[in-house]
Amino acid sequence: GEVTPQDGRLDFNGTFRYSLGARFLPWNKEPNISLGIRPEDISLAGAGEPGSLAGKVTLVEPIGSDTFLNVALAEGVHCKVRVPASFTGREGETVHLTLASQAVHLFDAQGQRVAGTGEG
Repeated sequence: GEVTPQDGRLDFNGTFRYSLGARFLPWNKEPNISLGIRPEDISLAGAGEPGSLAGKVTLVEPIGSDTFLNVALAEGVHCKVRVPASFTGREGETVHLTLASQAVHLFDAQGQRVAGTGEG
């Protein structure tokens, strides 16, 4: 995706949109960036919750105390989400997700992590 400054914050615009806030300011990096986050830093959200992303469950994988979901956010963009074992959704259903903003990582075209405020 591409990172663009917008009213004192940064936005990630790719096959989905996500507000990065001010954490990565000042922005003087190349605009083409990959966004990464761990499955445990993604949460289920209510439909229409501000900042949430909608996706379709493509796989439900119970593994004991947790269940992992594969979720298609857009064409060719998937993420893995860790949810409690009590999750009752099924493949093909739409879920809404929120990302723990402090856990979002950005990577440049060479795969190098882009540091945000307070990071090394």
